[in-house]
Amino acid sequence: MNYGQLKTRATALASFEGWTDVSPSPDWPTLVNQAWQEFSWEAELIIGSETLQTVIGQTQYTLAGTYKALLDVSWNGKSLLRSSEEFERNLNPNWLNATPGTPLRWTLSAFSVLSLSPPPASAQTLAVRGIQQGPPMVLDVDLPGQASGAGTAIPANFHDAIAYRGAILHGQLYAQGEGTQRLAGYQAQYEKFIADSRESLTSGYWRRKATGQ
Repeated sequence: MNYGQLKTRATALASFEGWTDVSPSPDWPTLVNQAWQEFSWEAELIIGSETLQTVIGQTQYTLAGTYKALLDVSWNGKSLLRSSEEFERNLNPNWLNATPGTPLRWTLSAFSVLSLSPPPASAQTLAVRGIQQGPPMVLDVDLPGQASGAGTAIPANFHDAIAYRGAILHGQLYAQGEGTQRLAGYQAQYEKFIADSRESLTSGYWRRKATGQ
């Protein structure tokens, strides 16, 4: 389903017990995009990457993107090992201002702050790859994961998760009585989509399908 179809599907799922007979009317463009970004984050669907130049003696770097988790980090073409602030602090309480050298490890100190240990002794390319939110859809023909022709669309069998989540985001404001049971059913279906997607990613199935392998 494209963006326009997802808005229609979410509206249909929420068309019970007067959920949509409210003023102001539901903002389906915003609700569907919020649902898509939540689903992409929870199901870990989108892998993004970026590069930047390091600075001699600088430990921390603010990334342009926001990452749920980093999967790969390399400096000057050499892969670095994942670490933690606790581990680095135990090795050297002054780890943030350590003597520059060849970085061996990395730590994600915040969603967008990467720390290198030790800090680099030369300016080189830092490359990262990790899990991000999906880009918001703009045009009705946009697909989840592919906005304005850029990116790779997620498999169609997971699109309905976005419509379910959009209906939940709106319905939870108005559902009463049996409506809460309907919402619980929608939530169970949504969580199944998340579980199925993450299982597929673990097996590598849909990534192979998306690249024609």
